[in-house]
Amino acid sequence: MTRRALQILVALVGSVALVAGVSSVLFGVYIVPGHGEVVPSVDSELRFYAVWYAAAGIVLLRAVPGVEEARTTIRVVAAAFFIAGCARLISIAVAGKPHGSLLVLMALELVLPVVMVPWQAAVQRSA
Repeated sequence: MTRRALQILVALVGSVALVAGVSSVLFGVYIVPGHGEVVPSVDSELRFYAVWYAAAGIVLLRAVPGVEEARTTIRVVAAAFFIAGCARLISIAVAGKPHGSLLVLMALELVLPVVMVPWQAAVQRSA
């Protein structure tokens, strides 16, 4: 698990978050598969939260060049992604199973932090 590979992973996660966040701001609930009827309050809330997702992407992208020194950044953003995945579990319990693509995102949100945090720590130790 090299520094360069971690940089690629962090850049990929950051890019996906940035693109998904901006897309959700621009297209609102229409970007969500199987969205059904559009409720203005839900669309407004989604666009609001999407900005935070895009911001997390920017923060990760800024961490790429100095990934070995980005311990706090990686941990905070990874924790936020993990908690977001847990929030999706709450949604499943309360509202039911979402579209399959959202289940894939949930799995990534729960797994990637568990991989990224120790990987960054290992890269930091070897630097």
